[in-house]
Amino acid sequence: MRIVKAILIFALCVPMLISVAVPVMLGVSTTMAGGSGQAIVEVALREYDEYVAADITGGDKYRSWITGGTADGAPWCATFTSWCGNECNLVESGIVPKSGAVLEYLSYYRDNPDKGAVHDGDSYSPVPGDFIVWQRSQDPDAIIESHIGIVEKVGDDGRVFTIEGNSGNTISKNSYASADKASFFIHPNYPSTASGTGRVEDPSSGEIAIDYGGRSNCYTYMGWQMITAPDSAQYKLREAAGMNFDDEGFGIIAGRYVIACTTTFGDVGDYIDFYLADGTVLPCVIGDIKSEGDANWTRFGHATGSNGLSVVEFVVDKQSWYGSGHANPGTASCHPEWAQQIVSATRVGSFDGAETQTIGGLTSCASTIVHARLT
Repeated sequence: MRIVKAILIFALCVPMLISVAVPVMLGVSTTMAGGSGQAIVEVALREYDEYVAADITGGDKYRSWITGGTADGAPWCATFTSWCGNECNLVESGIVPKSGAVLEYLSYYRDNPDKGAVHDGDSYSPVPGDFIVWQRSQDPDAIIESHIGIVEKVGDDGRVFTIEGNSGNTISKNSYASADKASFFIHPNYPSTASGTGRVEDPSSGEIAIDYGGRSNCYTYMGWQMITAPDSAQYKLREAAGMNFDDEGFGIIAGRYVIACTTTFGDVGDYIDFYLADGTVLPCVIGDIKSEGDANWTRFGHATGSNGLSVVEFVVDKQSWYGSGHANPGTASCHPEWAQQIVSATRVGSFDGAETQTIGGLTSCASTIVHARLT
């Protein structure tokens, strides 16, 4: 049974002058394919993280698995896809074929419609867990002329995000402007449940467990004043909510800490509760997105130093924090109680306008910090 203790904290902020709701969401669809399409996505993302962290190239790990012995040097995009399916017990069940040939994937699902369906790229809307296929030759022996990847998610604008083995001789995350850029999509008939990591990637569906990959949690910070592009969702959110800080200089919207994080947890304007190891909940709102173009990017945050991972980057008052030698949050002089791993996160809502109450001419933003214990 979870026992929840709630402490209400009032942070005094400057008055908000803008009180209109504006659309600030830059969402992506992460709807599950069947009941377990997300499981194979999770496995592929885990492998991607490992490749990025260790700067790995080549697919010998997957080639050795499919040959049952020595890596054979063959192209390995289909092999990688099969390997990910095997990690979810989908090869044994016949939902995903064990094959190193892209065109065998097409023939497998065409010959076994109970296992899945092949759709033309120009007439199908893919979902996470689908396989994206390019076929550049009708020759069944021209395997090198074909390529396959796993659909990670699809943007609201139709952009398709993928994880692909043997893309640049490594595991890559790519995106394509629209589904019709592919020859085919394969939608496996995933079972309602599947083994695997079991982590949820859609914050609206449940808690996201955070995998540090052996690193330790650390917090970073950025100045809110550094957001300067008027057309960006980040800028529009700040304009709608007001640039308000608590007495420590943390950015505050609706009683929540303004943060930057990766899109794994949500999009600009989303309310995210981050659960620390001791049960403390940090109530946050996403005010900026950590760039995937950063060399240290992982899907849970930015790798820092030799062994750190910054999942949460606090958005703060640049004038009072920068140039003053301000300590990072989670250190001895700035909330040392936060110096622990963040174990999970949950999306609990989103900003839809300025909602405040006025006390003595100042705007009060109420926030709740929850301490939860499992007993």
